[in-house]
Amino acid sequence: LAWTEQFRSLAQDPKNLFVCHTAYLQQQVEWQGGLRLPVVRYLALRTARWPYTPTSGAATLVMSMLPYRPYFLPLLRRFQETNPHLAKVPLVGLEEVPAWRAGRRDRYQRLAE
Repeated sequence: LAWTEQFRSLAQDPKNLFVCHTAYLQQQVEWQGGLRLPVVRYLALRTARWPYTPTSGAATLVMSMLPYRPYFLPLLRRFQETNPHLAKVPLVGLEEVPAWRAGRRDRYQRLAE
């Protein structure tokens, strides 16, 4: 019980970010620990064989679907902080694109802003 309480305390602290990589693990954590953590699936392992060399000043638009959107971009940014050699390209979320933030009707066409 002490471990479960410590885990719950860490996971509920807003300075920490806890996620599950599968829906099965999410259910298991909820059943065993009473916490419902968000699921963030990872795809980077499959794309490792296609290296990306960005032009200077380029940014990467991070697209994620709800309910993962509030968690995925901060998770990637924390990963970049921990691995500075991978932080060459700034990450941009949909909410940071001016047309998206303003709710423009042509926001999909203007994602390159």
